[in-house]
Amino acid sequence: MSISRASLIRRVESPCRHSATEDDPPCARCLAARVRQRRYAAKVGQDVIRRQQRESYRRRYHTDAGFRERERARMRSGSQRAAAWARAAVRRALAQGGVAAIDYRTLEYLLSKTDGRCHICGRGILLDEKQPNPLSLAIDHRVPLASGGATDPENLWPAHHACNALKGDADLTPTIAQRCAALVDAEARSLKVVV
Repeated sequence: MSISRASLIRRVESPCRHSATEDDPPCARCLAARVRQRRYAAKVGQDVIRRQQRESYRRRYHTDAGFRERERARMRSGSQRAAAWARAAVRRALAQGGVAAIDYRTLEYLLSKTDGRCHICGRGILLDEKQPNPLSLAIDHRVPLASGGATDPENLWPAHHACNALKGDADLTPTIAQRCAALVDAEARSLKVVV
C-alpha cells in the first residue's frame, strides 16, 4: 500500500481531534504527532521524487540518442577527472615523502643517475634522514607535472627536500640551482653535517 505525500500533508494540516473547533490551537500531543508526520511525509516525498527522477532518466536515456551521447561524454569526463585526481594523488605522495611510492629498484636507479647527489644543487643527499629534514631525499620531476611531465623514471630525479620545495613547479634554471646550493649549504652548517 502506497501513501501519497499529498494525503499525508492533508492529514498533518487537519485540526486537532481534541479541539472543540477548528480555530482552537492543537494540544501538545497532537502537535508532536504532526511534527512526526511531517518528517515522515518529507522522507516519503524525497524517496518518491528520487524514484521518479531515476525512472525519468532511464526512460530518456533509452529513447533519446542525443541525451545518451551527452551522458556518455559526461561519464568520460568523469573518468578523466578520476585520472587527474589519481595524478594529483601521486603528486601529493611524492611531495610528502614520495620514496614510499617508488619501489626499491627504481629508487636505486634514480640515485645511481646522480651518484646520490641532488640533481638541482649537486650536493650530497642524507639518505638516512626522513622528511621534513631539508637535506633528506625527495623525488623531483625534472619536467614538472604542471608542465605536462610524466611520473616515469626518466623524468624523476633525486633532490633535497628543500631544493625540491624551492624549485616547485618551475623549470630548473641556473638561478634556482644557485639559490638551492646556498640554502643547502646554510642548512648543512646549521645541522653540522657535510654534504
